[in-house]
Parts: sequence; C-alpha cells; structure tokens
Amino acid sequence: MTRHILGGAAIAVALLGTAPGFAANTDTKPMTAEALILKPLTLTRQSDLSFGTIIPSGSGDLVTINADTGARSSPSANLVLTDPGFRARFASSGLNNQFVVLALSPPADLVDVSNGNLLTLVNLSLDNGGNPLRILTPASQTFFVGIGGTVFVRANQQEGTYTGTFTLTANYL
Repeated sequence: MTRHILGGAAIAVALLGTAPGFAANTDTKPMTAEALILKPLTLTRQSDLSFGTIIPSGSGDLVTINADTGARSSPSANLVLTDPGFRARFASSGLNNQFVVLALSPPADLVDVSNGNLLTLVNLSLDNGGNPLRILTPASQTFFVGIGGTVFVRANQQEGTYTGTFTLTANYL
C-alpha cells in the first residue's frame, strides 16, 4: 500500500513538470531597435527689437514694428526718422526637413530703469503671419524669424529709455 501511493505521487510530479500550459511563449522572429538622433537646434540672435525714437502726440499713440518687414508705423505719433527702429531677427539651424515650433514670451511692459516708469507693450509678434511652425530647409538646414510688436505711448509718457527682455524658444515638433 505504501508503495502504490509513492508511485502515484511520482507520476503526478512527472505530469506537472511537463505540462505545456506552464511553458513561456517565445517569438523566434528577429527584433530590431532603433533611435533617431537629432542635431541640436540652435537660435542665434542677429538683432534686437527697437521701437526707435518716438515723440508722443499728446493723445496716446500706438507704435508698431512690422515683424515681416521691420517697418515702423503709427497713426498719430511723431516718429523720428533718424532712429526708425527695427525688428528683432533670429537665425536657427538644426536637422534637415524637421518641423520646429516657436514660442514667444514677452515682458509685461518696458521699463525705464532710471526712474521705474512703464511703457505698455501691447504685443510681440512673429513674422509669417504669426505662424509658430517652421521647417528647416533642405538646402541650408536653417530658417530665419523676425519679431515685431506694438507699444502704447501714453499722452503723458515720461521721457526716457524703456527696455524689457523677451524669450524666443524653438523646439522640434
């Protein structure tokens, strides 16, 4: 009787050890791994944004620098022609045929650091109709971007040099 129980246990252990339901499922097809390495994207400042010299009209004036052309305009302010201002301009380089998205972070206002007075920055804008998407050209692996904007000169705007900093960021899409 003892012998029969041990023989049944040995058969049960043998069956459990070879049961196909417990085997790992393996794929014998070759697998691949890959990585896309991108050339670092760079932005190089070519010129800063300047609204030039402005003489307020006394009624409050908008002064705009066109992001595409760099031209300055105002419906009412007296614009000094010998200091016409200019758009900011950046060059970028990176990997051929890659899409890039631009992000512009303007300051709240421009500040005269000598006395703390503020000049209202209405907006900053990208060239190309404000479109933030660019592509690195196949021929040169570069693109250029212009930045313009608008300031509001109050009727009683204090004399001074007003400045502010902004950030332009470029990232692969």
